[in-house]
Amino acid sequence: MTTLATPPVVNDRPSPGDEGRHVLVFANLLPDEVVSARQNGHSRRIVVFALVGVLIVLAIGYGLSALQTSVARSDLRKAQAQQLDLMNQQNSYSKLQKTQDQTAQLNQDLATLMAGDLQWATLTRSIRAAAPSGVSVVSINATLQTSSATSTSSVSANTALLPAGVNVIGSMTLSVSAQSISQISQYLLNLDKVHGLVDAAPAGYSSATKSLNATVNVYVTSDALGGRYSSKKGN
Repeated sequence: MTTLATPPVVNDRPSPGDEGRHVLVFANLLPDEVVSARQNGHSRRIVVFALVGVLIVLAIGYGLSALQTSVARSDLRKAQAQQLDLMNQQNSYSKLQKTQDQTAQLNQDLATLMAGDLQWATLTRSIRAAAPSGVSVVSINATLQTSSATSTSSVSANTALLPAGVNVIGSMTLSVSAQSISQISQYLLNLDKVHGLVDAAPAGYSSATKSLNATVNVYVTSDALGGRYSSKKGN
């Protein structure tokens, strides 16, 4: 005899308290080739972005370098232009400098050549200018030595009382007219202050109706020598 078993009754209802439970199931159904391709693409994008960034940095650096090079070249051209301008100015002034050097050399040669020259016009003006009020210079007679031998024989005996170092090169005899002895004395003092003259002294007097005439002797020293080209000038 066959006995039929009764299938168990399945209760599909959730148990009390299980209503809020959810079962989360994740499953990657993509093939491995697709996943690998996606990962490679992502990696390539990262590499491309990095390369683009490097290229941008290189481009900026190249641009800055080119700008600095351009500025440096511009400064170099300006400096070269200024140097050329200075050289042109120097060349333009070289002729003037050469002329000035030649003039200075000529003046030096003339000073050497005219060192023994005596400017009579300057000396006689100084002699007349030394006369005080009331004294007038009537005439001037001068004698210069021509050699050292002449100086020894004709001048030394008369200049023994002169200050040491005074080199007498000649003598002058002045005829003056004054109103009193005191005026002539003042004139003698003034003559001793004239550059190139020394030891002015009276040689004689003569009276006129309204004036007093006197003869004055004075020595000429080497300080009076030197023409207009000499650096040694008379006062």
